Amino acid sequence: MPQKFDAINLLPSLSEIEVLLANPAVQDMEQLRIVVLRNVTIEPIETYLRFFAYSQRFNATIKFGGFDTIIQEAVSGAPDLLTDELDAALIFTPIKVLSSAISSSFASLTADQLHQEIDRIREYFETVIRGIRRQTNSMILWHGLEPPVYAAFGIGDAQLKNGEIATVSLLNDLLRESLAAVPNAFLVDTAACLIRLGERTFYDSRFWHLARAPYSRQALVEIANEDFKFLRALKGRSKKCLVLDCDNTIWGGIVGEDGLSGIKLGTTYPGSAFLEFQQEVVSLFHRGIIIALCSKNNEADVWEVFDRHPDMLLRREHIAAWRINWQDKAENLREIAEELNIGLDSMVLADDSEFEVSLVRSQLPEVGIIALPKGQVVEYR
Repeated sequence: MPQKFDAINLLPSLSEIEVLLANPAVQDMEQLRIVVLRNVTIEPIETYLRFFAYSQRFNATIKFGGFDTIIQEAVSGAPDLLTDELDAALIFTPIKVLSSAISSSFASLTADQLHQEIDRIREYFETVIRGIRRQTNSMILWHGLEPPVYAAFGIGDAQLKNGEIATVSLLNDLLRESLAAVPNAFLVDTAACLIRLGERTFYDSRFWHLARAPYSRQALVEIANEDFKFLRALKGRSKKCLVLDCDNTIWGGIVGEDGLSGIKLGTTYPGSAFLEFQQEVVSLFHRGIIIALCSKNNEADVWEVFDRHPDMLLRREHIAAWRINWQDKAENLREIAEELNIGLDSMVLADDSEFEVSLVRSQLPEVGIIALPKGQVVEYR
């Protein structure tokens, strides 16, 4: 069974990943076939795509199209790449290669030239998508265009409805519309990856000039992880149920010792961080995620907090199942899964206890784990 890696933990080193992927057991995992079409050098992402596949119990094979030959592969055909057996086609077309006029010479463009360039790019999107779909029914994941870090008109650009920032946003809208016109095709929000990492970490200018490779290793990890949010759903590996510990997870302190008035929960720190965490859990509930409790506690104490604490956002009606007792948490999770009629691999446990996390990892490796770091409650959300 592949080892679990939490999103909040550091990714293994490249050498560690290579050891994991060299395990003969990988060959027995379900196949995941991915093709990458690109107008930039993106080959180093293969290791991270394979790693995230491994973490979901897949053996991924990655093939790359030719450098900047997307239109040829889509229109003329690429029978060695775009096949009926393919699971996903990933497309990378950063704006700096897709349109040097927009990315490098925007301020010099006339209105007519800009409109012509937008029309050209829209036609490019539609032609490539139709060409791919004609050859395969696989998922299409087209990576969106990142916004300019230093826009053509400086601070004034954001004020312009036809500035560079607005133009790249428009192009993403056109791409989104083109993808929506065919089934099983989606835009990957690369701009969100950029925001999470920051420009100085996301790009590697040296490798861009050396090899037309725009993204840093950190960016490739972030993008591959974003891709797997789609690929997990494609393969039915999305999580359905969030199981929460109580003490020092949805409130600060131990209710059995501190009492209703002594736990940390409210609008001031540290209670505000727990309140923020509960806000996110309620948001997940409204998105259709099942919420459950698994806590070593006296049940009456827990429900008193739910019913009587003035700052408690989670309510009884949000909780689909619970095991509040002093039993083994792994066994409790098995019972919750049986009660809800879901697989253990559909569940994620959020817990601050290293002991409980280790126990569940060892006994129920199929359960996802969010190991909440002690002393870092501001990161819980």
